Amino acid sequence: MPVTLQERAGINWRDYPITIGFPVPKGNKDYAVPPRVVDTWNNEVPSQAVLAGQWPQDGSPRWWLMTFLASVGRGSSTQYRIVPSGKKEITFKRQVNLTQEGDRVFLENGLLRVEIAPNEQLLGRIWFNHSGRVSSAERDLAQEEAGLYLKTAGGLFQGKNSQVSIVESGRIRTVVLIKGDFYHTETQQLNGFSYEGQLVFYGDSPFINLQLTIVNQELTDWTRVDGAWVCFQQKQYQDESWEGAFGCGGPGVAEVKLDSEEKASLAVLGPEKFSWEGKPVTRPQLKELNTDDFGWVDLTASGFGMTIGVSNCWQQYPKALEISGLGRINIELVPKASPVLWGKGVAKTHDLTILFHSARDREYTERIKGLLNAVPVASLPAAWYNQAGVFYNPLRIHNSAYAEEMMIASAFLGEKSKGDFLNLYGPASFGDEINQENWGIFNYGDIRRDFSSPWGVKGAYWNNNQYDLPLLLLREFLETTDAVFLDIAKASLRHVSDVDLAHPSAADRITPGLDHIRSARTGLLAEAEDFSYVKNQGLLLGYYLIGDYRLLNMAIKVANRICLIDGLNPDRPRSYGLGIIGSLIGYEATGEERYLLRAREIGDDLVDVVEQNKGILPSDFTYQTGLAIEGLLHLSHWDKDPVLMKTVKTVVDRVIYDFWDEESGFLQDIGGLTFTSILCRLYEQTGNETYRNICQTQFSKFLNSTEILKPRDVALSYRNLYAILNMEGKQKQQETPE
Repeated sequence: MPVTLQERAGINWRDYPITIGFPVPKGNKDYAVPPRVVDTWNNEVPSQAVLAGQWPQDGSPRWWLMTFLASVGRGSSTQYRIVPSGKKEITFKRQVNLTQEGDRVFLENGLLRVEIAPNEQLLGRIWFNHSGRVSSAERDLAQEEAGLYLKTAGGLFQGKNSQVSIVESGRIRTVVLIKGDFYHTETQQLNGFSYEGQLVFYGDSPFINLQLTIVNQELTDWTRVDGAWVCFQQKQYQDESWEGAFGCGGPGVAEVKLDSEEKASLAVLGPEKFSWEGKPVTRPQLKELNTDDFGWVDLTASGFGMTIGVSNCWQQYPKALEISGLGRINIELVPKASPVLWGKGVAKTHDLTILFHSARDREYTERIKGLLNAVPVASLPAAWYNQAGVFYNPLRIHNSAYAEEMMIASAFLGEKSKGDFLNLYGPASFGDEINQENWGIFNYGDIRRDFSSPWGVKGAYWNNNQYDLPLLLLREFLETTDAVFLDIAKASLRHVSDVDLAHPSAADRITPGLDHIRSARTGLLAEAEDFSYVKNQGLLLGYYLIGDYRLLNMAIKVANRICLIDGLNPDRPRSYGLGIIGSLIGYEATGEERYLLRAREIGDDLVDVVEQNKGILPSDFTYQTGLAIEGLLHLSHWDKDPVLMKTVKTVVDRVIYDFWDEESGFLQDIGGLTFTSILCRLYEQTGNETYRNICQTQFSKFLNSTEILKPRDVALSYRNLYAILNMEGKQKQQETPE
């Protein structure tokens, strides 16, 4: 199976660890054991395969999480292949070596050695030796300590680890989960904040990735945070003369030399508000800000240098980077100059990259830019996902795969979908394909809209009612291999998991900080009333594709809540359909029958509602009915009870009778597109041309529309639209003689 690797940072990458999710058809024997990776010349490259998901019921592999060392030239692409296992694993220099001494965890790859332990600060110690002899005497090595701090009205608090666990172990990639709490630096009393760190350690690499999440679990609604920062302190070379460098958003870097008492810092406090403090730095003139070249800082002594960066730093303002002549780097996640009100239950996650290099290395500036925001992107053919059967609704594949009359429609739909998804974020800015001006500390990856309904409070609101927009963005990436959709999807996933689903009370959505989310009815902060906002399909797919374990945990957390709390509202049929799907995601992720049973309970309740209302689902909008019936369709995929499909047909026939209007071309309105996969399935099962004709008419009407869609309409329209391409392809095969 070919894997295409695309370079996008404008640099050469050698033996860079690429992680990609690889789906497997049910019962496939070729990939029943861990696959391996070969290059263009059929030479095996170092790789590891971790079982990320199994097919429920038979337990065969469903997803492998593949990590391999890849190389690609500047501005080019190359191809690797995932192949069935068969040869002995090849060894390579500086593999990950994991050891444990009691509760203490040690990770080593020759270049780096990291020590993590409970009851200590975030990262106990990090050693570096650019010659690859990190195991030699410690006095010859650079040694860093990394701690996490938070300041509120209650004083200064330091993070202390409570739990350290290995969630993935391999010779190329090992992932460590760190959990901890904040203690007052003097009284040792706890405050209400906690943190989680996901450390990714690689073989043969001088850098590590740290995903750091801080959660407000205070009992009060709001806490003023006067500062939150990660401090990296050099312990071996404190008397050195230090040279500092900042990525400043353009060609060249900002440079400064620091004595022991001197500091220099760069803060971004708003979309266009930057502040330089401390010792003046020498920086180049900027004609235009390049956000990918922003958000990193370096401190170099005579023997080594350390570079630390925050991914998408500008978009997540306010942020600050500070260095001192005592060998210290502070990454201010909440700058002291810009305190924030942090809402109860809200989390905030940052991706940090920590890169070590020799003092003579002058190419680290290019590497850190790429590592932060523009690593190579790997992709599989979209057709393989359909063949693997891991998606209920198929992906749109290459246009040439469809019947002649559908080729143009498929190509046009691809261009239309790209425009619709990018338009959600406004016109291009700062050279980016999307406008990220609305990405702030708590609104990262969300969408703003103006609300002006007569019964509502007028104003701009952050709109989370997106029916799993992250899922659609990830699918758009798989269909197009365009990295811009992967970047937006990651941002949207981050927002969903931090703001929508992180609350310790298990509330489906707690409002984020500042004043961004308000009820359109009252203008006041509010929580969702039912399950209509669950988005764990996108969370689980994010885990499968990029190996982020926090997304997996969040997806299961949503499914657990649906198992524990009713959350169903007969006046909002969508709560049934999305509740069913949310439960089934737990089943898909774990294979545990309780999730399937809960989905069936909700399905039975929905069937009862249909029977009580004589085939009608009470709702003002057809899209609500479509979402409800879509849930039954998903359930029938796992539970073959004919009552489910009988109910689907009953409801759809009544919707057609009540709402089908040939002149408008929609079942009531554009919300009728939520019936696309349902109509396709009914046509395949019954052969009734009415279902096919309505499906085709709605598709054509949507395809030829020039209307600029609102976020909700984009999410509803595209969630299962490509099913019609698959249906027409099957129809063409049946009509074509052998």
